[in-house]
Amino acid sequence: MKTLLKRDKVILVQEIANNCWPAKEYFFLNGWILRFTDGATSRANSVLLLYYFGSHLEEDISLVEKTYQIHNLPTKFMLHDYYAPSELKSKLMTLNYQIDPIVDIMGNKIDNLHQISSSKEYNYINYTDKPKEWSEAFIRLETNRSFEEKRGILGIMDRIIFPKKEYFAATTGNRIVGIVLGVVERHYLGIMDLIVDPNYRRQGIATSLLNMVVEWARECGCNHIFLQVVRENHSAVSLYRKMNFKRLYSYFYMTKE
Repeated sequence: MKTLLKRDKVILVQEIANNCWPAKEYFFLNGWILRFTDGATSRANSVLLLYYFGSHLEEDISLVEKTYQIHNLPTKFMLHDYYAPSELKSKLMTLNYQIDPIVDIMGNKIDNLHQISSSKEYNYINYTDKPKEWSEAFIRLETNRSFEEKRGILGIMDRIIFPKKEYFAATTGNRIVGIVLGVVERHYLGIMDLIVDPNYRRQGIATSLLNMVVEWARECGCNHIFLQVVRENHSAVSLYRKMNFKRLYSYFYMTKE
């Protein structure tokens, strides 16, 4: 599948995405950035491959593994379309690393997005500071992670200080049925954690939340938008394509327990 962005743009978006989702601890090794955050998410607990200027790949991999072992975490490398060095994937495969599902980074210029009609059956609210009810909704709606992981993710959100952020929610009565986090960094809008209650899906809530966060980003002076989605999540990919999101590039994790 063709990558739309050239290498320097992919590195830029990787860097911006890292700022939008900050880890608790970092360790730098020959251009690689090792990230550690209580195991909350793969992005915040993996090796970010921006550059590589080392000369002893096997020794560096061994050091990475020892560092993650100290943190009681599996070792994860995040390989995007221009990862370096080019022989890293084959080397990791010989060391029994497992390849995780492919994740696509989708996006476009904000002015190129298609406007899809929003649902007017629900109320929509946005907050500059994360309120208790938004956090409680996140814990309730995010069903694919443990409670400890969800608390870790909320901690990551609290660490987003330099990029501008805004929390959005869809409500019916006093109940939050959909949420999304928007983060602005260097004229890029990052869409984080778009979740809709399973009982309220296919009613336009996700589209409405996306429209709302995009409008906020325009007011902030953004001109580009990006998000990540597992390629096999066909319903989400279909929605993003309707809004004219394009696949910019892809990445996958290689993991060793």
